[in-house]
Amino acid sequence: YKIKKIGLKPFFKELPSNFVPQFLILYDSDYKLSKWLRVNKIGAVRWPHPELPYEVLSKSKIYKNSIELDRKLVMLPLHQDLNYKSFDRLIYFLENWRNISEHI
Repeated sequence: YKIKKIGLKPFFKELPSNFVPQFLILYDSDYKLSKWLRVNKIGAVRWPHPELPYEVLSKSKIYKNSIELDRKLVMLPLHQDLNYKSFDRLIYFLENWRNISEHI
């Protein structure tokens, strides 16, 4: 709810009640969010970013969706050690990202 309120777009609109995701996946339209979060000590990743096969990279017209999603998806790991304070910190940084992203 808070992520949508900030104006960020989750990859999944809704999850089944018995689904336990390993990542919170967000869209990053300007390709800078994951790097900014990592600079601020939040373990965001892009996948398969470093592992995107050369075959896909070299044929960008054929694999347009794969390349676009590789650039636009930011994955934030979810695990049992996260608590309310962790999520509050994440929301704080995502709110700040929204406020400063236009100036980066």
